[in-house]
Amino acid sequence: MLVKKIQSIAVALTVITLMLSCPPTVPPAGASGQTVEFESGIYYTIKQGDTLWDIAQKFYGTPAAWPEVWRQNPQIANPHRLKPGTRIRIFGETRVQKIPETTSTQEAKAAEPPFFVYNSIDSVGLVRKDPVTSRGKIFAVRFGPINGKTTIGQDDLVYIKPAKGVSMTPGDSFYVYRKLKPVYNPDGVNFGPQYYVTGIAEIVALEKDYVVARIVRSFRTISVDDLLLPYKPRSRRIVLTASSPGIEGYLLSCEEGKLNFGAGDTAFIDKGRLDNIRVGQVYTVYMEKALPEATVRANLGSLLVLHTEKHTATVLIVKSKDPLHSGVKIATPLP
Repeated sequence: MLVKKIQSIAVALTVITLMLSCPPTVPPAGASGQTVEFESGIYYTIKQGDTLWDIAQKFYGTPAAWPEVWRQNPQIANPHRLKPGTRIRIFGETRVQKIPETTSTQEAKAAEPPFFVYNSIDSVGLVRKDPVTSRGKIFAVRFGPINGKTTIGQDDLVYIKPAKGVSMTPGDSFYVYRKLKPVYNPDGVNFGPQYYVTGIAEIVALEKDYVVARIVRSFRTISVDDLLLPYKPRSRRIVLTASSPGIEGYLLSCEEGKLNFGAGDTAFIDKGRLDNIRVGQVYTVYMEKALPEATVRANLGSLLVLHTEKHTATVLIVKSKDPLHSGVKIATPLP
């Protein structure tokens, strides 16, 4: 009965929890309206295939409330990889909130669009047809030749050869990346190489023929010969927006090069800004089968757009019922 009660007030809860970064505000004295109350002690056991996205949709009425579920359950180490059998708490405290019937500051805040927080946004790479021009290259790691060090990680000092005509200043930050092989869709179209982001470096000193940088963030193993691009901070707050109609395309590949991948993995699709793909849109991943009566589609999961290029986009797999692979079809959300 309690779960039914929760679901019945999902719309009201959305008003309270949608903008999770904003704490509740007590309405002015005398304001009239509905009082919404919900209690602690409601638990849910994670099942195979569950995602926080789905759980938030079930109990809060919006998938954008998943960070609140994660916040209330510190036992979840990785919000994109849930362990079946884990018991989580849906509501962590008793709250009472009045929703005034008249327009107020609280209603204006609640009217803001839902969003998805992706903390690893700086590590997201891309596939791009137009060439990316490197600003420099790592040619050595400090003390590497002395102690046999060949891999580079956070806080290591590296030596960089700037590209011709490129000036660097102490304090400048750069993405460290690696150019990988070209990526093709099932129709054989070349969408350009994959650019694999390995870390972020900050310039600390200038020498006559090179510069010294410190690795301030390491997303993957960094290597000698990795390249540099100017660092531009990207917001972790992905505002959800309506998907474009009529989209039909393919998953190109998994960012980490895995043959089979699923929820929590990043991947690339063969649609981009020129196809009206925008950051924050959600699309369906599906398979198709021709039967005598008709060609049917089976929904395999969904993906969220994190970054766009002209012809491609980088996406987060937020839900997958089965392992996915390169060449699986994507489309505007299916019913």
